[in-house]
Amino acid sequence: MTGSADITRVRWRASPCTTTQALAGSQTPAPLGKDEGALPAGELFPPLLADPRQPRFAAHYQAHDIPGAGFNAGLAAIGDSFALARAATRAGRFELGIQAGIFSLFNLDTASLNLINTDFVIGFPVSYRRGAFSARGRVYHQSSHLGDEFLLGNPGVERINLSYEDAELLLAYDLPGIRVYGGGGYIFAANPGLDPAHWHAGLETRWPGALGELDLVGAADLQ
Repeated sequence: MTGSADITRVRWRASPCTTTQALAGSQTPAPLGKDEGALPAGELFPPLLADPRQPRFAAHYQAHDIPGAGFNAGLAAIGDSFALARAATRAGRFELGIQAGIFSLFNLDTASLNLINTDFVIGFPVSYRRGAFSARGRVYHQSSHLGDEFLLGNPGVERINLSYEDAELLLAYDLPGIRVYGGGGYIFAANPGLDPAHWHAGLETRWPGALGELDLVGAADLQ
């Protein structure tokens, strides 16, 4: 595991590169509440735009400013999330989904673009929506694995394959052009040990048609 903010729990994430990643891999949710049953369209709790561990297809550039060891890096993400089933009740709509993603970090300063680290994420979210209010609870697994090229180039580094299981709850509210969300989670199993409690909050804004036929999107995610 490296010291990158992208693969370290409980960090502030609201940087231009994070937002760029979100824009490259953002999804436009289907109209909420129009589908029910198995494999419905869209998601009741749309994917978080600026969360660097939101499963999506994306690529972005990072500059790691480490004293004496700074480097330029590229991150490639492959993944997605979708609903498995949705049901409507008088209390609101409920949804069961699945999400999975792979996030690989490469050193752009090496001739062969050495692999530094790869993270694997798989989770099972349960979402709820009633009007402008939505919520998502999920249990997910994440594991981080150092690349062989990184270990060969740094023989003094000990291989540590971090893995943990986390339970998280987020609440969100939609305002005109703005979405705010917040919550937290608890890591109930980890190897090696990690601080179990963590918080998560963010803000998303949209300006439809701000650039002609293109929408302008801004987002910040803090953990």
